[in-house]
Amino acid sequence: MLKGEIDAALVAHIKWLVIFKNHLSGVERDQLDPEVVGDGTVCSFGQWFYANKESLPFPDQFEYVQSLHAIFHITAAEMTAAVKTNQNHKEIKRQKVDLQNLSNQLIAALSEVRSSLIPSGRTKGD
Repeated sequence: MLKGEIDAALVAHIKWLVIFKNHLSGVERDQLDPEVVGDGTVCSFGQWFYANKESLPFPDQFEYVQSLHAIFHITAAEMTAAVKTNQNHKEIKRQKVDLQNLSNQLIAALSEVRSSLIPSGRTKGD
């Protein structure tokens, strides 16, 4: 069961990132609020994570996931604010690279946890 939840969380994260990038590039016309973008508990991944945080296995790995996710949303909020105020395009490009790197690290960390689970979703050794 947990493997399926992690898969769904990964898909939700990737979808959020695509939608966010579409907003930044002007494909999506709605204005983003940096406060909402910066709140990692609002997105589908964050809702799943924080609703289940206490019952997840591998507390150290999930603490790392939580940290990456928080920094990811802070970076996205900074980008949103920078785009809104037409700040330096070089800085926005750098933040875009940082955001993608954080996303890759988050996906890798979740994938590592997922691979540590046996097919039933339990941890190895249970």
